[in-house]
Amino acid sequence: MTKEKYIERATEYLDSWLESYMIKSGNVGISVSILKGDEIIFSKQMGFANLDTQEQLSNDHIIRFASHSKNITAIAIMQLVEQGKINLSDKLSDYLDFLNCDDETYQKMTLRQVLSHTSGISRDGDDSGFWSLYHSFPTKEDLKQFFATSNAVIENNTYYKYTNFGYSLLGLLIEELTGESYIDYIQKNLFDKLGLSHIYMEFDANKKNITGHAHKSHIGRFTTLEKDFKANGLAPAGGICATTESMCKFYKNLFDNTLLSDESKKEMFRVQADIQKTSANYGLGFRLIDIEDDKLVGHNGGFPGQISSTFISPAKNLVVSVAVNDSSGPAFEILSTVYNIINFFEKNKQKLEKQDFEKFKGGFFNCWGERIYTPVGDNIYVTSSFMSPFNSASLLEHKVDNIFKVMTQDATGSYAQDVEFEFDNNDNLEKVKFSGSYSYKREDYINKFIKK
Repeated sequence: MTKEKYIERATEYLDSWLESYMIKSGNVGISVSILKGDEIIFSKQMGFANLDTQEQLSNDHIIRFASHSKNITAIAIMQLVEQGKINLSDKLSDYLDFLNCDDETYQKMTLRQVLSHTSGISRDGDDSGFWSLYHSFPTKEDLKQFFATSNAVIENNTYYKYTNFGYSLLGLLIEELTGESYIDYIQKNLFDKLGLSHIYMEFDANKKNITGHAHKSHIGRFTTLEKDFKANGLAPAGGICATTESMCKFYKNLFDNTLLSDESKKEMFRVQADIQKTSANYGLGFRLIDIEDDKLVGHNGGFPGQISSTFISPAKNLVVSVAVNDSSGPAFEILSTVYNIINFFEKNKQKLEKQDFEKFKGGFFNCWGERIYTPVGDNIYVTSSFMSPFNSASLLEHKVDNIFKVMTQDATGSYAQDVEFEFDNNDNLEKVKFSGSYSYKREDYINKFIKK
């Protein structure tokens, strides 16, 4: 498929932005994939899968996407709703006998409440040390014992309260209704049906797995974490393992009716709960957000040392999946940046046909950092390797020859001053004089100004 011009320019810019961001951030490894329509249009992996062994991160490394599992489990539940086996208003205690205990909240909670995190269930029980890898994740029997002997934290349907244990109950419900293990049901009715590989609902030590890394604040450097932990009974809430490319391909099914009807998807993507102190909402298994007036659905994920984010834009027929393998990894912020870049070039796609200023394109450095010059039509936009760069871009207007004028009032104080592009004898862009101060290509700046 031939890429549209704005997609070409957006992915070209993104590739450069990611290179600069990776150098600046020092994250261990980053994987970014984008799908538009039926095709992966961008996939880039940088850094290390394992810092200790210096194994390079590649596009077939399996990453733990953790809470993305809730999207998967919700889709499976909605399949069973479509088959008439359950209703969203049904009480889970009608199917799971161990919920017929002394706690009235457990007895009354409905599928809709559990799917929307309004059931009142504890997030991870009384001992969530498994999230710090202190011990194994709870088994199905551990979960049943917990619910048989504990109480809900708050009453049903009063407050958004995120719960992994609630989604584990949904996994047990799927097993009760289908007579299959949760893992087998998902594999057969979702992944196999879509013809997908490199995506699994439970960790497999025999796969090419990425290694997570603890935050460097512990001892001043990133440290590797043990990875051979199965999600066990928490697989429906946090077990999924995949590549960013396979995640994109899975979420593509939400553009069509391969797995679910439009009616079911509409219900899943309808606001069911307000996530307090954020601008996000929650549907049935899906986080609902707006990025620059575009309504996205998806999820974030966090496993020890592995942070991820995958969101789809139904309006743009676009999926973006990001994973970072250290605990400080800003996966969602990178994903937001990807949408910021794509949205910018899409909004300006008519102007991209004019190429008069292409020779002024590139990234240039001084001791304050990098400026990236991006020609669009009759203007040049100046950005940096900060997140969502086009939100704070400066605009240059052509003045004469190789000289432009800053047209944006911003924190640099350079409004109305000149920016001059200087070329070498071979007509290659060599340096840029921005408001009286020079910046250089990365290699030239290092050679000229960095002490060896």
